[in-house]
Amino acid sequence: MINNKNLLIEKLKWDSMFFGFNVALINNNYLSIEFIEDLNSFIESEKITLVQFLSDVNNYESMLIAKSNDFYFTDIRLTSEKNINEFIKLEIPSNYSFSKASQKDIIELKKLSNLVCNNSRYFFDKNFSKTKINEFYENWIEKAVFGLFDDECYCMYYHKFPIGFCTIRYESAEKASIGLFSISNEYQNKGLA
Repeated sequence: MINNKNLLIEKLKWDSMFFGFNVALINNNYLSIEFIEDLNSFIESEKITLVQFLSDVNNYESMLIAKSNDFYFTDIRLTSEKNINEFIKLEIPSNYSFSKASQKDIIELKKLSNLVCNNSRYFFDKNFSKTKINEFYENWIEKAVFGLFDDECYCMYYHKFPIGFCTIRYESAEKASIGLFSISNEYQNKGLA
């Protein structure tokens, strides 16, 4: 690890174990020439096979440095935020329900999680097998149901059968983020998500 206060790069232990090769993440959204020597030293000492870098798209210098150091474009990430200052009452159509997912839902939720992988950064990165990507998201959803990765998993049901889900991670008492969400193809375009 480089610089213990603000890790420039870190080995992703869980990802490395799961995928079977060493994966690291650059913790800045920009690169500079000064970082490259330290990054390469870490990569060599930790035997890193794959480095992930989430670049600020407005930082042209970082893009050039990444490209000249054999990084390649895999995905675009968009972050949407919304301040919610009051309780929002959901109008759920009859025969549908919405509640926290339980252990009995896991098998169906895993099937729904396979829809997520087709839109993930891993799907377009040829370093990852499709089978392992499916397992990755199945594992994520199961952990979310038990509160072991994301804190909670909420489920949309049709006649008590899971048709969609949303995992939530609480960042503070006032802030939360969505981890994964999916809805069955059959129930898309109905205003349910």
